[in-house]
Amino acid sequence: MWFTKLFLVIVLIFSQSFGQDIKARIDSINNLPASEYLSNLYKSKNIFEENLNRARQIGYKKGEAKALHILAIIYYLLNNYEKSTTYNIESLKIFEQEKDYESLANAYGEFGYQMKRRELDNANEYMLKGIKIAEKYKLSKPTLAKLYDNYGVLKEMEGKLDSALLLYKRALRLKTEINDTIGIPYSLNKIANVKALQGKFSEAYYYLSLSDNYREKETHDYGRADNLAYHGDFLTMEGKIDSAIYYYKKSLDISLKNGYTFLVQFIYQQLSNLYSQKKDFYNSLEYYKKYIAYKDSLINIATNEKIAELEIAFETSEKDKLIAQKELQLRQRAILFITIGTTLLFLVLTMTGLYAYQVQKRKAIAAEAELTKRIAVEVSNRKIFEEKLRIARELHDNIGSQLTFIISSLDNIKYQSNEKGILNKIEDTSDFARLTLNELRTTIWAMKFEKGELSTLITKIRDYLNRIKSSTERIKINIQNNTSKEYELKSIQMLNLFRAFQECIQNVIKHSKANECNIIFSDIENGFSMQICDNGVGIDLSNSLESTGLSSLKIRAEEANGKFYYTKNNELDVNCGTRFIFEIICEPEQN
Repeated sequence: MWFTKLFLVIVLIFSQSFGQDIKARIDSINNLPASEYLSNLYKSKNIFEENLNRARQIGYKKGEAKALHILAIIYYLLNNYEKSTTYNIESLKIFEQEKDYESLANAYGEFGYQMKRRELDNANEYMLKGIKIAEKYKLSKPTLAKLYDNYGVLKEMEGKLDSALLLYKRALRLKTEINDTIGIPYSLNKIANVKALQGKFSEAYYYLSLSDNYREKETHDYGRADNLAYHGDFLTMEGKIDSAIYYYKKSLDISLKNGYTFLVQFIYQQLSNLYSQKKDFYNSLEYYKKYIAYKDSLINIATNEKIAELEIAFETSEKDKLIAQKELQLRQRAILFITIGTTLLFLVLTMTGLYAYQVQKRKAIAAEAELTKRIAVEVSNRKIFEEKLRIARELHDNIGSQLTFIISSLDNIKYQSNEKGILNKIEDTSDFARLTLNELRTTIWAMKFEKGELSTLITKIRDYLNRIKSSTERIKINIQNNTSKEYELKSIQMLNLFRAFQECIQNVIKHSKANECNIIFSDIENGFSMQICDNGVGIDLSNSLESTGLSSLKIRAEEANGKFYYTKNNELDVNCGTRFIFEIICEPEQN
């Protein structure tokens, strides 16, 4: 019996010592700078997958969570959003269990940042969770700086440039306080980009030049390649095509040499677009071919990486078998003097341990599957709830106010002093009730289709103009459909475009003093545009629209997968007083 106890003590001491060495190795890999593991995503994927398995084998939760977090970033950049989301959820759960609030805040922020192009509302929610945790527990300045930086990106995507600029500067101040020479140029670039979007190019180049100074001191090339691409972006915004091409090509040379896949794809696409603007269709086509070929090559690389992983796994398995055989022989020689009873006891303990491990593993898998299911149900319920809110808002905004007017008008009939006045008031109220009914039918018309066509929307607009002819007698309204394709529209796109058209045409009728208005549909890249242009004096939108009018038009355009802007006072066309422009991204109908 005493021999068994001694044997177990020796095994325990050896296991602890061995485990500490593995933990140190896991931590050293997890603490690699982002610039290192982002420089070669495919290679990094293999390294961190191996690190994750190593952490799981020894039950090292902290190492497992950090490996999961980094892998979530890598798979996101490799466009594998499903795997990235799975790893993010797993890492969040472990960080919370371990009360590692520093890592938890970072993970929430990174998860929110990754969702920015898919679900912007959820992205904002996760980002704010990360910031609240960081501020509540007074976490480190690098963590707060990173969260402010990434939250600024979300604000920039929402078009809230002043908010984005405030957050970027807050992040820059924190990074400057701790002399974060790696993070400072990223914040400078973000500030520069906002300035460029605001049209303040001299300020944009000033911040970009400060970033360039930091990039020159870096030991790797990624930052320099990224900054050159920023120069190309700003020059493109200014319309300086030749200069933009020059900087993009410099960035491309560095990116190709180092395998910066995201930058290479982006620059090929930008160069194709710029040469197209120059009417140099030969070079435009050549760079587009390179873009497609490079994209395809990345798919082949991923396939080859998978094959290599399988080959390595097979070779490792064979080597492990040989090692196991040799170790077995050594153990057999070493334990010749151990009694049969001790051996049986050891086997019983081992089998008991394995059984307990399998039970725990099955429970963990079941719990993880249940959590994933709950998250999926929650996301689905949230989407349904948001859709109900949207429908309620639509009915309230467009029908509620008109019904209120009807009720008020009927109340006022009581106080009319002559019969003719009463009859006129009833007739007006009846007309308005019909208009309200038409508005309700329009909403239901758009909601009952999963999808429709642009021609259906144009027909609906013609019907509406016929209904309001008495209000537009002094204005000649023309509809021009210059599109060469038929476009598929979802119900939410049809409804929002129709409502936006109504808002614009009412402003033309009330405020433009025009005698002619053209409604023009044209093809654009990746979709079509709808323009409402009058020949009036130019509407003062700040006074003629409600305080939320412009915001409402922008929201409707965004919900229709597009954007809205306007010009006035002959900015683009001497024959146009005010031009409302909606550019919608959608697919042409398949023949």
